[in-house]
Amino acid sequence: YATGNLVFQTSSVEKMRVSQAGDVGIGTTSPTAKCDVNGTSRFRGNAAFNDQIIDNAGSSGSDGQVLKKVGGLVLWSNP
Repeated sequence: YATGNLVFQTSSVEKMRVSQAGDVGIGTTSPTAKCDVNGTSRFRGNAAFNDQIIDNAGSSGSDGQVLKKVGGLVLWSNP
């Protein structure tokens, strides 16, 4: 933490970092957002977002829709 960052390592390999700005990076040594994940992430419960989520076609979903993988794209779909 001499640089003002808090770094978590296993076997001398950095796994997670909290920057001086309070940004948390997983899989990145230079996070630029409050939660910056480089790699696949998974939510096992509900996730809330204040901004709109846009699918691969550039569309925002409607109430009740879910994101679904269709071919190679992730698109909004009715459940």
